[in-house]
Amino acid sequence: MDRHGLLAGSLLTAPAFFAIHWPLVFEEHGLRHTSIGYAVGYFTILGALAPAFRYLIGMVLYQTRGSVLAAGLLHGSLNAAGAMAVVPNACQHIPAVVMLLAILAAARARHGLTLVGRSVAPLPSRSG
Repeated sequence: MDRHGLLAGSLLTAPAFFAIHWPLVFEEHGLRHTSIGYAVGYFTILGALAPAFRYLIGMVLYQTRGSVLAAGLLHGSLNAAGAMAVVPNACQHIPAVVMLLAILAAARARHGLTLVGRSVAPLPSRSG
C-alpha cells in the first residue's frame, strides 16, 4: 500500500485474500458433501467481499499508523461475528463490512483524507 496507495494496494492484495479463504467453503460439509451451488454462491460472495474487506483493513492500517493488532482485531471480530450460532447462514459480516466501510470513508472524507492514495505518514518500515 505504501507503493500503490490505499485503493490500488487493497485491490492488489484482494486475490491473495480470496485464495487464502476459499478452502473455507468446505469447512461445514467437507469436500465430498459441499454442493456446487453452495460453492458457487460462496465464491461469488467471497470474491465480492475480498476487495471491500482488504480496503477496510487498509483504512484501519493507515488510520492506526500500521497497527497490525488493530487490523487483526478487526479480522477476528468479523470472523467471530460470522460464526455466531444465533444468526443463520452466517452472512451478518457482509453488511457489517459495508457499514464499517461507509463510516470510515465518511470520517476520512470529513477530515480531508483521500480514499484512494496515501494521506498519512508512510507505514513503519519492517526493517527496524
